[in-house]
Amino acid sequence: MGSLVSEENTRLHVTSPLGLLRLEADDMGLCALSFVEKGRKTRRKKKPLDESLLEETHPLREVEFWLDGYFTGSRPSGRSLPIHFHGTAFQIKVWKALLSIPYGRLITYGELGALIRCNSAQAIGQAVGKNPIPIIVPCHRVVGKDFRLGGFSGGIERKIRLLALEGWRLAEGEDVSFESRIERHL
Repeated sequence: MGSLVSEENTRLHVTSPLGLLRLEADDMGLCALSFVEKGRKTRRKKKPLDESLLEETHPLREVEFWLDGYFTGSRPSGRSLPIHFHGTAFQIKVWKALLSIPYGRLITYGELGALIRCNSAQAIGQAVGKNPIPIIVPCHRVVGKDFRLGGFSGGIERKIRLLALEGWRLAEGEDVSFESRIERHL
């Protein structure tokens, strides 16, 4: 995976099978991962520097190595990374619960709510939808009833690709949509 560092050493752009990713960290760890869409300009106020200026032990380097492992088939846990959430207490509670979903496993919004003792599917869905660190904080592993895909901040096609990496596929005869059902691929 290639990368590019900003002068402040808080932002790193890495290439992935899902396209260009922007990683952002503060002094306490990773606080955002976003998809850089083709055709959209990335906001860079300063000239980018050579990636070699970012130390191997910098939190963004750790994230880059984690992503490389994930996309090449290892099953890393996001819990091992330095993560610094910025959100409401409720959102952070939901995001931390997402980190407990094992690789290859899916849970429903309702099951996630039960895990944190919240009966509001709407509140759970909103918090999951505001997850600032997709892939690593695996919101793609949350699905609707009857294994319906639901949404994903990076787009439904990326959610399908992430789930495919973890052994899932669209159910036979399903078109790509939020209402599509998925099944285990053996």
